[in-house]
Amino acid sequence: MWSVLAVPATVTLQIWREPEGSAGGELVGTSTSETVRVGERLCFALSIVRFPEGTRLEPGRVYAYDLLFDGSSLGQLGLLRDGHIAGHRHLALGYVDGLLPTFVVPPRTAAELVLAHGSCRRPYAAGKDGLVALDQIIERGRVPSEQHRRPHMMFHTGDQVYADDTTPELLGWLSDAGVELIGRNASGHPIERVRVDLPSGNPKDGHRATVAFPVDKLHFPPGRRQRLLARAAGLTSNDGVSHDWFRRIRRALPLLVVQRDVAAARRREPRRRLETTPSRARRLGP
Repeated sequence: MWSVLAVPATVTLQIWREPEGSAGGELVGTSTSETVRVGERLCFALSIVRFPEGTRLEPGRVYAYDLLFDGSSLGQLGLLRDGHIAGHRHLALGYVDGLLPTFVVPPRTAAELVLAHGSCRRPYAAGKDGLVALDQIIERGRVPSEQHRRPHMMFHTGDQVYADDTTPELLGWLSDAGVELIGRNASGHPIERVRVDLPSGNPKDGHRATVAFPVDKLHFPPGRRQRLLARAAGLTSNDGVSHDWFRRIRRALPLLVVQRDVAAARRREPRRRLETTPSRARRLGP
């Protein structure tokens, strides 16, 4: 489990057999790790619970987990009840006041496996936030049943680097937040820098020099930052390039499906002449 903190800490992960955790459950695994600082206010910790040989979590069973930061549990930090933290509204992580958050172990057979899938979660995209719907599914399936089956795994596929593919207003805020997280040097300038190739000398000579610019709104205002990331780093898709492959596949899909069906039919009836009609292609098209 990954933890992201603003200050260094000792992180302890506990896995409990019941949602009540230490209030009435059985501790089945624990792990303690130290954070690694990657910025002035950005620290990471990776907690891995290793079970003794011959011991494993039961397939299909719901387990609870608790995280302790320098000895303070989720409950002691106020994260297991509805309320406000630092002026922001917060909902209980376990969906019910006092209960720990949980996860469900994948079942023994693939027929029982429940997967959730999402892709391309742009903050400015049209439509409703799909993760809100997933959160409601997990809440209803907190205690899994035939009526409310809880996903065992979540797969996020497609492009997930959208920190630079936002509205200009949000990108400006993200730039400021990035500087505060990574930090500044003694002169007050951002520590983080981006190397940019620029023309050097006579443009006709084609000479270029690499210059390291501070990552802030002065050197990379939102419009310039979007263009640079899309052209040089290839991290975002605001110019549509990175999604062209998907559009090409969608346009070709009807033809591919028809060709596949024709080939299969010819294998079954090799002497029969087959003719395809565009109606099937239209039904299978975008």
